[in-house]
Amino acid sequence: MVTEKVSKLINPEFVGVYVPMKKEIQIKRFKWGHITEERDYVAEENTIELLVNGEKRFTVSMSPEELKPFAYGYLYTTGYISTGKDIKKVCINKNTVDVRLSDKLSEPLVPSQSKRDVLINAFDNVVPPNFKKLPTLFKSFSRYSTIFDETGGVHSAAAICDKTSIMYFSEDIGRLSAVDKVIGKALLDNIDFKSGEYFLLISGRISIEVIQKAGVTGIRSIVSLSAPTATAIDNANKYKIGIFGFWRGKTFNIYN
Repeated sequence: MVTEKVSKLINPEFVGVYVPMKKEIQIKRFKWGHITEERDYVAEENTIELLVNGEKRFTVSMSPEELKPFAYGYLYTTGYISTGKDIKKVCINKNTVDVRLSDKLSEPLVPSQSKRDVLINAFDNVVPPNFKKLPTLFKSFSRYSTIFDETGGVHSAAAICDKTSIMYFSEDIGRLSAVDKVIGKALLDNIDFKSGEYFLLISGRISIEVIQKAGVTGIRSIVSLSAPTATAIDNANKYKIGIFGFWRGKTFNIYN
């Protein structure tokens, strides 16, 4: 069963300046030798500038929604902050997100790679997801992927709690941005992923960047509709993060 936190955390509170994630356009559709005029939806794509204490640090091409949790998740997984409480204020103005850190922080706490090594190496063994719950979670994951259903142009990500239910869900044109958003939502709720057995559901491929974000956060397994890369498998084996690909509800591949 999908928890109430999913609906709670996809409301306009986390949008900032609202910009729709999709746009309706006129297209011509070719089918069985015939061309018809139809209306269709395409995903919106914006260039977002992320500032830290007023200074431009990152430029990201992403969906123009849920910018506040994205900023939290992105800065956390890149080592700028160690907790959501390190952020004092987030100011959103169209395509600019200015994050004000607490007075004691002005630069990344530690180099990102060092932080990943410290946290990822703390994992002693792979903690697999609850395989019996994956078919139900697949239905919930698909049901919440509404922008993908309408446009076919975004990725989905969901964070799972206690192996049984979706806590947070997001969509974005960027698979990494979708992951940052669900991590950011958890930070805004003061969730500590290392306090329990959490795993991540995603629609895109499992790359080294996804492994690193999971490792920094404390997520122990990743389940994807797509495939992992060879480098992701090597690093998942090294850091004891479970990866499961080509997830179709009752079927999936186990890579480590």
